[in-house]
Amino acid sequence: MRQFYKFDKERDVTLPERKTKYSAGYDFYLSETVEIPPRTIRLGKSNTAVKMEQNDVLLIFARSSLCKKGLMLMNGVGVVDADYDGEIMFPLYNADATTVVLPKGERVAQGVFINYNTCGDVVTTVRNGGFGSTN
Repeated sequence: MRQFYKFDKERDVTLPERKTKYSAGYDFYLSETVEIPPRTIRLGKSNTAVKMEQNDVLLIFARSSLCKKGLMLMNGVGVVDADYDGEIMFPLYNADATTVVLPKGERVAQGVFINYNTCGDVVTTVRNGGFGSTN
């Protein structure tokens, strides 16, 4: 069963939600204000984690409104694997010439669940963190 939950129970959060009946993606909200100087990357935090089925992946895309502010997700599309139990964060890059401030509660990304198949290979690597943590 897929379920979003607070990563840090002490911090405030608006859990991701679909805004319309036919929305494929769940909008993610920033759990704190983030200031991004020009030509710089900052992590936007959501204070959200997710439980998924074994063959699920959550793909994270930038909301189209980010480009209006000169921002993009530095990793293009984020991949949240089913065995990741950390906070979902967004590497935001400011391609603009001025500092951008995104307030707490701003919707910055959307996540789409995909169920996938594998080739039946046996993998023994254990996850140890996020953002490039598996070798």
